[in-house]
Amino acid sequence: MLLQTSHHAASTASVPSSLWWKHLWGLDILPRFKLFLWKLLRHALPVAASLCQRGMPVDPLCSLCHQDSETITHLFRDCPLIVHLWSSGPLCSFSPSFSLVSFIPWCIQFVANLSSAPRGLLDVFISMLWTILEFAQSDSSAECFLPARKEIRASSVRVAPIPELSPGYTASTGSNADVCLLSDGAWMSTSNNAGLGWVLQDPVSLSQVGGGAQACILDSALQAELNACLMGVQMAVRRGFSRILLYSDSSILVGLLTTSHPSPVSVIWMVQQLRDILHDLDWFSVRKVSRQLISPAHILATSARRHVRNSTFILLKQPIIPRQSSPPSKFQQPITPRQ
Repeated sequence: MLLQTSHHAASTASVPSSLWWKHLWGLDILPRFKLFLWKLLRHALPVAASLCQRGMPVDPLCSLCHQDSETITHLFRDCPLIVHLWSSGPLCSFSPSFSLVSFIPWCIQFVANLSSAPRGLLDVFISMLWTILEFAQSDSSAECFLPARKEIRASSVRVAPIPELSPGYTASTGSNADVCLLSDGAWMSTSNNAGLGWVLQDPVSLSQVGGGAQACILDSALQAELNACLMGVQMAVRRGFSRILLYSDSSILVGLLTTSHPSPVSVIWMVQQLRDILHDLDWFSVRKVSRQLISPAHILATSARRHVRNSTFILLKQPIIPRQSSPPSKFQQPITPRQ
């Protein structure tokens, strides 16, 4: 987390201090986000005005509005098509005053404000900047950008925190379920190594009746959480269960599966696939619980992540005995990890 002292020292300067950069490199965000922010604050991105100054024959006008010179300040903040992005949505309360004339101090202050925000909003901020640049460099017209703003906002949706279940959970909570699914994802930001773990439990005895783990390479912790949940749901469905109670310690995952909020772009198809499967069931419920209550899945996930180089696949081969009549169960076959 960036120190407030370095925030204030850097926010009035045209270039962040060395201490500011030191804390930025230590943040738990994707390495490509750090590199993108470094290029942005060092004026190293290929915006039209900068390219013209370097002698390249390009149109210096903004690729989106075609009204003003496409400088970093204009493209990422002052463009008429962009301003509204910073005044609405989950980031609006953290947006600095536009009285900061230059973009660099404004951006530094934005990062400073987000250092005390809920985890993940800094990723959202950098993702939005990244998306703006990608759209500006595409062949799309300004008219196409107007509906695209909704997609940019969709990638920044922050699900409100969901209260956890009490540790004094009783079996009656899952009385409508055939099976309880515990899922968890473990992800390492420095290597993108990920492990997925899922466990099927009897909702009455809480005994483990199946599960598995997968080692893979993914881009984010949310992708790991969703992949683990998807693997577990697919196993439960293949084994004939149609009433599933899902437990996860990820409030974002729970929010995505229990609301109609748009999903972040990086996981939109995975979320839709999960929603489709769940809504085909006779009954399902998704609950936010503590890490302790999903510890069997967490142990599998962290073990798989440590063995990602060896493509380790772990399978709990225990017979599945549904409480209600269902098609004959089959054990899941090992899945080839993603390359």
